[in-house]
Formats: sequence, structure tokens, C-alpha cells
Amino acid sequence: MSSHFIRWAILLFALFGASVAALAQGQVPSLPVRIGAIPVLGAAPLFVAEREARLGADGLKPTVTLFDSGPNAAQAEASAR
Repeated sequence: MSSHFIRWAILLFALFGASVAALAQGQVPSLPVRIGAIPVLGAAPLFVAEREARLGADGLKPTVTLFDSGPNAAQAEASAR
């Protein structure tokens, strides 16, 4: 095995252990997440999860931005908005 693989394995193991320890203590870190979506049927699970506050229950603070079309979403992603 290469040392690069071993380093990644140790890092992932440490991160997993830290997250399990935090969850075991009842501490769920709040993580802000920006989500861009086009209001189409395929995005329905996102809208249901947002309406029922399921993303917040998993420790996320979602901010959903709706776009009219794919090119508008791609432009926003490219400009990091």
C-alpha cells in the first residue's frame, strides 16, 4: 500500500471517530448549506424535506435558492453566489 492511501485512511478514520463521539454526546453541529434548485418535479424531494424541516433535523441549515433555468443556476455556481 502506498503511504498516500494510509494517510487518507487514518484521516477518514479520525473524522469518523470524531463525528461518532459528537453524536454520542447529543451534539449535532449546525452546518450551513446553500442549495440551488430549479422548480421541476425532479426537485420535489428537496422541497418536501425543506417544508417538513427534515434538513434542519439532520444538523443542516439550508438556504434554498430557486432558479428559472439551468443556465442561470450554472452562472450562479460559476460566480459562487
